[in-house]
Amino acid sequence: MKRPPFLYGFIEALIKTFLLLTIACGGSSDDPETVPPTSFSEKISNVTINDSMVFFAVEVADGRYELFGINPLNGERNDISDVFSATGNLTPVSVSADGTRIAYRADRDNDGMDELYSNLVDGSNEVQLTNLLETSQTHINWQWMPDGSRIIFRSDPDDDGIFEVQSILPDASDLQEISGDLSVTCVAAVCWKIANNSSAVTFKTESLNQNSQISQNLFAVAADGSGLIQLNQTLNIDSQINDWQFAPDSSLIAYTSQNSGEVSQLYIVQADASARTLLNSNSLAIGVESFVWAPNSNQIAFTDDSLSAGLASLYVNLPDASAQIHLIDTFEVANPVVFDWQWAPDSSRIAYTADQEIEGIFELFTVQNDGQWHRRMNPPLPENGVVQNEWQWSPTSDYIAFYAEINQANNYDELYSATADASQLNQVNQLHNSDLAVTQQHWTLDGNRLIYSTMNSDGNIGAIYSVLSDGTSVTQITNELSDNQTIKQGYLISPNSANIAYQIDSLDDKTSSLHLGAVNASNRINLVTAGNVLKAYWLTDSSRIVYVVKTDDNVSEQMYSILTDGTGKVRLY
Repeated sequence: MKRPPFLYGFIEALIKTFLLLTIACGGSSDDPETVPPTSFSEKISNVTINDSMVFFAVEVADGRYELFGINPLNGERNDISDVFSATGNLTPVSVSADGTRIAYRADRDNDGMDELYSNLVDGSNEVQLTNLLETSQTHINWQWMPDGSRIIFRSDPDDDGIFEVQSILPDASDLQEISGDLSVTCVAAVCWKIANNSSAVTFKTESLNQNSQISQNLFAVAADGSGLIQLNQTLNIDSQINDWQFAPDSSLIAYTSQNSGEVSQLYIVQADASARTLLNSNSLAIGVESFVWAPNSNQIAFTDDSLSAGLASLYVNLPDASAQIHLIDTFEVANPVVFDWQWAPDSSRIAYTADQEIEGIFELFTVQNDGQWHRRMNPPLPENGVVQNEWQWSPTSDYIAFYAEINQANNYDELYSATADASQLNQVNQLHNSDLAVTQQHWTLDGNRLIYSTMNSDGNIGAIYSVLSDGTSVTQITNELSDNQTIKQGYLISPNSANIAYQIDSLDDKTSSLHLGAVNASNRINLVTAGNVLKAYWLTDSSRIVYVVKTDDNVSEQMYSILTDGTGKVRLY
């Protein structure tokens, strides 16, 4: 592993030795209460978990971070980097898809600019990926290719103010400027989009003429830099690419483009720029606002430009533009407005909220992807009733869970579960006190159950419940709380959909405990009670929970892993 100059490294070694002796980190099975405080309260952040390792950063001194990898089964620790950049809204650390290498940002030369590094997950074979760039401008953002074959990043290799997309092998060889000398523009931290099969990288460029008029274009290129091609027809000066998306199967790319003074148009194109097709018909003179591919890639849905027209309607089309269908039922309301919409996971239907039946009252509907069989999901709404936008398809596409304010005698919204064809509707929380708000509903990954919590008038969560997907058999997962207890916001459903992890706060002594409950309420375990449990994470195989705890305000944060039966606790840091 590359180290700082000798003097810095010597001082750092003394400091690290002292810290290791005082906090007994790495593989220790000591209880938190036995760990003495340090002069600096270390903080754990940037936790990343793959199948066999837990990666995390520790702030070991004010503004100074170190990066570690830990085996969650035995606590064996690998020191990844002694200088790490954990702050900022860009990707600080990421593991390759095959789990063999880790890449991360660090400022080893203390020049205020991060470099990009990569190691094997055991901390060996470190390489500086940006060491071939003779420039003071380092990468702005970066990402592993989905297959782990290369890393792409955005930088200014020529120091000419033009930021480009580059790619490099994880061993720091074969650096390629895959965007040529084009000026790549980003939207927030999104500078490119990658095909799911890793075959293509797409990015948007922007240039200005002497009159400061903008010209944007969309390009595709292979990760090794071959096959660079412009996907859109060249637009007029003062033009833009609004958005673009790969089809889930990576076969096609959809994008919206717009000339100044004209409406936004939706096109479908292949990654080699062939077979470019205008998808929205000329009759839609108000243009396209948003679009989403069906999960099976067979259709694409899009809405009108509501900002221009004062309304938004919903359409679906085949990628070859041969079957455009208007999905909104206009029988009751001449100009219904779509508020929110989403494909079912199996692509069979689309759910949306709209004032389709009563002018100005938004309700929840579903419709088949061929435009047939419109169904209203919610019961009839009163004049001031509303369906909230926190509605969710079940992973199996059989049900939709949603909130609605229908019973005006209640103080809070009701939670419902409805079949996608509206043949069944159940109010999930009908057995609860009407003064309890329902919040945080989430489907288990297998789609068999819906998990939700209830909140009292003080704004504190008092219980977490589980219900079958059809809205029946409501069961309370959590124990009854005492008057001085509340459940912390947020709970974690295990990847195998069998358990949830949740935290209980004690309002009297300001401590918290980590609990595990079976989704069918058959078992409850208090996993740990110690100070303040700050964060918790499931291992991908659902066998263990990793958690961060702070036992006192004056001590450093510690990390443990524990089996779901409450045994086998391992000190990770």
